[in-house]
Amino acid sequence: MKLIKWIINFFKKIKRRFIIAKAYVKMQGAFKKQLSARKALRKDVNSFLKDFFGIDANSKYIPKDYKNKEEVRIAVTTKFEERMNNLNLSYTDLFK
Repeated sequence: MKLIKWIINFFKKIKRRFIIAKAYVKMQGAFKKQLSARKALRKDVNSFLKDFFGIDANSKYIPKDYKNKEEVRIAVTTKFEERMNNLNLSYTDLFK
């Protein structure tokens, strides 16, 4: 009886590993696609900040005439809200 259970469990394990391996390939594709979309969004946000506010988003230096970070947050969220929702991102996730 133990031999029959062992054989059944062995084939169940092989089937489970096969299903996980197939799903892993699809998940990797989806992950890479989402990652490239996130990078493109961040690039667009950086160029928007440079054009609209004159702020270099990659720099740690904050200019003296930079008045309100809330204004920047609102401008970015209104312009890129749809793309951020599609990628399941919030404003704080963009600048980590």
